[in-house]
Amino acid sequence: MSICRLLPVDVYPCNKIYTTYKIILEKKNGYMGAKDNYSGQNNEYWMGKRYYIGTSGWNYRHWKGVFYPEDIRIKDWFGYYCECFDTVEINYSFYRWPTQDTIRKWYDWAPPGFKYTLKSPRTITHTKRFMDPEKYLHDFYSLASGLRNRTGCCLFQAPPSFECNDPNLERIDNFLDHLDRRRKNVVEFRHISWWDEKVYRMFEEKGAIFCTVAGLNMPNDVIVTGDVAYFRFHGENYSTSYTEDEIKGYAQKMQDLNCKFIYAYFNNDYNAYATQNATDLKKALELFS
Repeated sequence: MSICRLLPVDVYPCNKIYTTYKIILEKKNGYMGAKDNYSGQNNEYWMGKRYYIGTSGWNYRHWKGVFYPEDIRIKDWFGYYCECFDTVEINYSFYRWPTQDTIRKWYDWAPPGFKYTLKSPRTITHTKRFMDPEKYLHDFYSLASGLRNRTGCCLFQAPPSFECNDPNLERIDNFLDHLDRRRKNVVEFRHISWWDEKVYRMFEEKGAIFCTVAGLNMPNDVIVTGDVAYFRFHGENYSTSYTEDEIKGYAQKMQDLNCKFIYAYFNNDYNAYATQNATDLKKALELFS
């Protein structure tokens, strides 16, 4: 299914898909709308298994005319994005520390029920390589706190060269000990050696989330180490679209999981494939509702 182009905002397919998806979930679970008050993780449990599906970032110039209609301004892109999806993964924070003012703006921009997943600065994962994390975690969590009830997960992406050997396993063990267990902390590995039962057990014991990676030549295994399942869809080098059968296959796997929250983000931003695949996944999940 291809993306419809250049339609007015009020009739663009994402709006209809998003609205239909929300109504189906609300009717099925008897949910009539959670109050948007800050109370830890808010009222997400009211809906049983809760899906948050979106993309890794939203501000891509090459999405104009493909996902974003030509006739809306850049400053209105995020509002348009929120008509289609109820979560986004922030990549900006990986490259530079956001200011508190930026965090406040992100909070104010998002509608009730929207969730941001904040990716940790690469200082933690690539420069320090998970060593001596106390100060950096404190600063990172302080930033995330500014999102209040808009906070989804905190993502830590390991570099591809970071393999699972005894020193690095000990380093990750120590790193997980310093995480705030009140938060949904996710670690994405980019080296195949981390797909190991001893690693899964460690994550389960320490209340951390092992990221399922689709693409980048990583294993296809869906790993769940607690109440939250987390998926990142990269495609082949971020530039290919997932097929209908692949999307339906992942939807079935998600439906079968025994967990309370599922976060799924598409990072194949080329040609706005991420937005189309995220929309297709939402539609596939509707079939199981």
